[in-house]
Amino acid sequence: MHFRVLSLMFVSSFLSLATEATTFLVAHEQQLSQQADTIVVGEVAAVTPQYDRASRTVSTVVRLRISEVLKGEALPSLDLVEWGGNTEEIAAQFFGVPVYWPGEKVVVFASRRPDGTWATTSLALGKYTIVEGGRRSIALRDLGPGTLALEWDGRALRPTETRAAYDWSAFRRSILDAVSGRSAPRAMPLKLDATDPEETKALYVAPFALMSSPGRWFEADRGEPVGYFVDPSGDATIGPEETRAAIDAAMAAWSTPPIATLRLQRAGEAAPGKLDCSGPTQIMFNDPQEVLSDPWFCSGILAVGGFCAEKSSTTTVNGVTFPRITTAKILFNNGWGQCPFWNTCNVAEVVTHELGHTIGFGHSGDSRATMFAYAHFDGRCAALRADDLAALSFVYPASANLHDVVVVPPARARARIRRGKPEVYLPLTLTVRHADTWGDRARFRLVSNDGTCPVGTVGAANFGMFPDAPAEVELAPGAQAKATVWLNVRATAFSTSDPGDPVRCELQFRAEALAQDNIDPVPGNESVVVSLDVIDENDVAGRQALPRLVLEQTKPVSLRLPRGKQEIAKSVGLKIRTGSLADTVSVMVDPGDCPSGLVQPAQAPRVQRVFIGVAMASNQKATAHVPLVFNANSVSSVFPGSPTRCTARVQVSGENTDTNLGNNSLPLVIDLRDDNDL
Repeated sequence: MHFRVLSLMFVSSFLSLATEATTFLVAHEQQLSQQADTIVVGEVAAVTPQYDRASRTVSTVVRLRISEVLKGEALPSLDLVEWGGNTEEIAAQFFGVPVYWPGEKVVVFASRRPDGTWATTSLALGKYTIVEGGRRSIALRDLGPGTLALEWDGRALRPTETRAAYDWSAFRRSILDAVSGRSAPRAMPLKLDATDPEETKALYVAPFALMSSPGRWFEADRGEPVGYFVDPSGDATIGPEETRAAIDAAMAAWSTPPIATLRLQRAGEAAPGKLDCSGPTQIMFNDPQEVLSDPWFCSGILAVGGFCAEKSSTTTVNGVTFPRITTAKILFNNGWGQCPFWNTCNVAEVVTHELGHTIGFGHSGDSRATMFAYAHFDGRCAALRADDLAALSFVYPASANLHDVVVVPPARARARIRRGKPEVYLPLTLTVRHADTWGDRARFRLVSNDGTCPVGTVGAANFGMFPDAPAEVELAPGAQAKATVWLNVRATAFSTSDPGDPVRCELQFRAEALAQDNIDPVPGNESVVVSLDVIDENDVAGRQALPRLVLEQTKPVSLRLPRGKQEIAKSVGLKIRTGSLADTVSVMVDPGDCPSGLVQPAQAPRVQRVFIGVAMASNQKATAHVPLVFNANSVSSVFPGSPTRCTARVQVSGENTDTNLGNNSLPLVIDLRDDNDL
């Protein structure tokens, strides 16, 4: 079984209605045989478009000259009324609606609508072209461009082909077996030739795609939100409250990124309207007017979405001329409640995808994108990926530039001023990464700041080892470069009387994209705090019999959640040293800006208890373990090379008086990447 997204497009001198996807869960011929009211074999005698000016509805009447009836009453002919068509005044195209050609030989699964008209069962799923060859005839199903096809194998959804071919004799026999109630294997598909490259090119456009007939909400330019009226009944399976939660999450996904001016919101509740250019913008559920074929054993049409655009009013953004979108419609089918994959999370993904079509986006060529031509149902719920954000920034830019820059921190920073020397110069290396996954090259720089260190400790950064090296670097998406910062550590600025008790201060670094008005889509990882430990041998008179505690430096932490895993755990070891006096030591961890539950209380070694009030002898070393628990709900990763960064702070304290409190505290930099999102 499969699921697919239906797309439609109305084009006239005034309005155009466009949708880029119909979602299908594909049914095989035996399921269609049970679902259809009649099954006929015949030839297409005529194809006649019709236009109803009152309702602004375009339809096409397909007359079939019947040669054989496989199910239902015998008729000489049958008229099918399908969505869309071409007239002199208006043209309408629904992706996923079957296309018929005069003279074409077909086998059609047809269903009677409540108004008495006939239509192909489950849109293009119910129409097969019979191609007669030399040795055998073939039944060919082609769902057409702009469609999504998935198959339910009883355990999970998986992508499948939109085109399928069957031996006509075996296909016909399978239909007759199903109609008569006989249990028999269904027809197996034949191997098809490789997909036509031109067809593929038309359907998948990398890196992202606009609708085939572009449209754009002008409200975004005026700072006004786009309002969607919502069917108060909600989805029949998950209920009104969960439905509203899924819609709100999907709207927030498109509205909250600072890279765009678009804002979507619920405008209120309204009874379901029609799938045409009349009435308000709406999200409708349960197919109340029965315009979609009902699902059959978790197969059929899932959802339809589209918009109407006024072609006489246009604006140009990033070189593309966009007509003004005036209204949009999303319609969810009914009958999915018994399918195990139908839950709030997956509804939220479908709403996010369909909203993307109603704001002007087609199918992405990036398989990770929520706007990709296959639904993922991988637990992402209402979430965007890098390519979705690129499309959003392109059509509704809040800034002319969007570049993601990351600064990779060094492992540690230490300096020692040798006896008799007034200062020491040493290089510190940091990596600057252009984390975009595609697009243009950009120029970057690394900005350094003394932070809590003495003024003049840190010099300007450049991309080379020598002072005359360039202060800027140009990087392609995904590329990185090493920046060198020279530290000037002066004896007059630091005082250390004990060689085991360094002075600690914290330097600050920030990478910047030099593009005008640039917005970083993943803020936070472009900056980092680096601890610097300094020993000045000019001040050292030997080890002193003084109380002291030292929390030694530790490397930054990087956690990567593999695809398919929902949680991983890691323990970070922090070394603690006492001085010449014994002490009772406690370690406290402030999670800072880290996600809730990520950073756990520090644990004492071997005894499996919180590191509070632990007795340590003089000149003893101990290790406190800080557990980290990273789960898939902690962050949403956007770019593979752009982790979510947070900084916790670890503080060690004792009962004795420590005259050098600076090295009792340490920032713990943590980078998080969830491969389930990528």
